[in-house]
Amino acid sequence: MKKGNYIKFFLVIFIFSGCHEPDNPVDWSGNNYQGYPVFSDVDLFELVDVSGGMWTPQFLICSQIIGATGYDFEIDDNSDFSSPIFSKVNHSSNKCDLSAAVLLIGDYSWRARLETPRGKSGWLASSFSMRDCGFISRNWYGALLLQWSDLYTTWSSGLSYDLQIAASFESVSSAVIISCPDNEYQVNEIVNEKTTRYWRVRASYSQGIPTGWSGVSTFLLDMPVTGNMYSYFAENLSFDMHYVEAKSFFTGTNDSGSGEVAIDYLISATEVTYQLWNVVCSWASINGYAFSHSGVMGDGNADSELHPVTSISCRDAIVWCNALTEWYNANNGFESDLGCVYFTDAAFINPLRTSTDSTTMTINVDGSQDAPYIDPEGDGFRLPTGLEWESAARYIEDLNEDGDIMDDGEYYPGNYASGAASDYNNSIETGYVAWYKSNSNSSTHPVAGKNSNALRLYDMSGNVWEMCFNTDSAYWGTRWVLRGGGWPGTATELQVGKVGEIYPYYMDNSNGFRTSRTVVIPP
Repeated sequence: MKKGNYIKFFLVIFIFSGCHEPDNPVDWSGNNYQGYPVFSDVDLFELVDVSGGMWTPQFLICSQIIGATGYDFEIDDNSDFSSPIFSKVNHSSNKCDLSAAVLLIGDYSWRARLETPRGKSGWLASSFSMRDCGFISRNWYGALLLQWSDLYTTWSSGLSYDLQIAASFESVSSAVIISCPDNEYQVNEIVNEKTTRYWRVRASYSQGIPTGWSGVSTFLLDMPVTGNMYSYFAENLSFDMHYVEAKSFFTGTNDSGSGEVAIDYLISATEVTYQLWNVVCSWASINGYAFSHSGVMGDGNADSELHPVTSISCRDAIVWCNALTEWYNANNGFESDLGCVYFTDAAFINPLRTSTDSTTMTINVDGSQDAPYIDPEGDGFRLPTGLEWESAARYIEDLNEDGDIMDDGEYYPGNYASGAASDYNNSIETGYVAWYKSNSNSSTHPVAGKNSNALRLYDMSGNVWEMCFNTDSAYWGTRWVLRGGGWPGTATELQVGKVGEIYPYYMDNSNGFRTSRTVVIPP
């Protein structure tokens, strides 16, 4: 090491095993110095290259001096430091933590100096790079995925990832930290115009030791289109929903009527499984909820938890949808809370949390289990309406983009099973998409066991009848809507234009449901 009046600094890259502290720091607390202090030697740490991923620095480190009063650090995107983009003044440590620095991908200059009882030393400068360890892709069903280099191949299974997404570069550092168990994240945000988002990622040991953040990247959110899939994760469970644009369409088994859905919505890819039902019910039972029926796996005859839940009432279903919303809010770990839909009061303060098996119907009692108040801005989970169900069951594609699916090739006719290539009388084509009396072997089956329809929705016809919520009580009076047919029924019941009915307290092992969500786009 040369002698003289200068200070030597080193850029240090964070390594998962931790940063080694400099050996033998210079003691400058006495009178044994001449002029500026001389820094001790410091170990030089190497950049870690894991599975092709180049991780960025977590600390900038200069040598430690005993008796120093502080350290100044500056970072700039050029070498003149006329307007530093990040600084720490009179920092107590010789390690400058970059976790608070939000830096775009690129090369940077940094410099440091020592604060002493005799004044400040001169600046010494070096450089480092912020690298992009991620990329963006869209899968075949339209979902936008953020992905990054996977470190599992080198490091232990205790590794996870932290992700931040923000609306602006300036707000990245304050964004919620999303914990990701693997090296990808599906973006569920829905926007009404093309929008830029900023994101960065870091890795973390199970002991809570993180790497440095990657450089900040951007991605573009497009307006959603029908069929786009959005996935929901909580407590090691996941379920998918698909986007459906508001359209006009034919109704009835002979396409003699017409209907319209005015607001875009999401609808579940499958019927609610007993697995998801039971997990949510277990959580709900200790969080203020009460259900009139506990539900069973499929038809209740040696079925699995991946069969649709049955033997529950319409009342149970809407209370469970509120429970699903609150369970998801409590367990997804990072996303903004969704709002319940069904309430007992007009102010939308008290969610409906109780269902009973009383045969006395309260359809004319506002706020009751048979006529709850519905929050129009509630973006949580709910039952689809009968029209929403039929739109999703019929939808193929709005080929001429005229706001309806009423032209040739745009819809499944009313006498077809959803997704079928011919009408319900064709047992071969119907059997490709539906479980019903002719092929069910007198049982329900695991969801998604048949071909989907054009929106990649499974079992829209067959397996179990699906309960729908009709906001117009005059439509069926005291009865709610059933759609789609089920495992014990004939092919006639599978027609997308066929409408069934059910009392809200009634339950049996051929009735289930799927969930929906209203698309609420922030202004």
